[in-house]
Amino acid sequence: VSEGDWVEENQIVAVIAAENRENSLASLQQQLTTQTRNYDRFLLLHQQTLLGVSQQRQSLLAAVTDAEEQLASESRLYRLGSATLQSRESAEEQLADAEAALVYFDQEQLITVQLFELDNLDYLDALQTIRDTISTLKIQLENTHIRTPIAGQVMTIIDDLAIGSPINDAAFIMEIADTSQPLIEASIEE
Repeated sequence: VSEGDWVEENQIVAVIAAENRENSLASLQQQLTTQTRNYDRFLLLHQQTLLGVSQQRQSLLAAVTDAEEQLASESRLYRLGSATLQSRESAEEQLADAEAALVYFDQEQLITVQLFELDNLDYLDALQTIRDTISTLKIQLENTHIRTPIAGQVMTIIDDLAIGSPINDAAFIMEIADTSQPLIEASIEE
């Protein structure tokens, strides 16, 4: 705008260049895209791990069931006198080993799930930090668009305001006359 121009309320009258912030915003948006892909990959790998864990647990449960059936069979045979005490005790040991393996596996998986939850929180925090920084930069870039607080006529523009010249925070750049409440000043002789 120039001196004497009429402006509307909230009209952009000047734009302050903020190349560093624009570059930072572009970089953060790229970083957000990359981090989002990494997070999606992390979730898919966890789902794949869960499928493998489920199959391993089914195998361990089958081993426990087989050991229980073997012990029941050896116990029946031992009572009938067709099996030795040693074979019955061996079946008991196999069952104890199978149950211990299942308990160890479940404890290990509990730790794995807790580690996943911590990693998941880290990913979510990192993504939220990037989003918050992007929002802040967008607000700062929006604030580089100087808008008129009122409708009126541009009365003065500071002399050294020119395209490409630096400007400080809270600097006076122009004066706009409020035409909603005109004030008339006159000299009247007695």
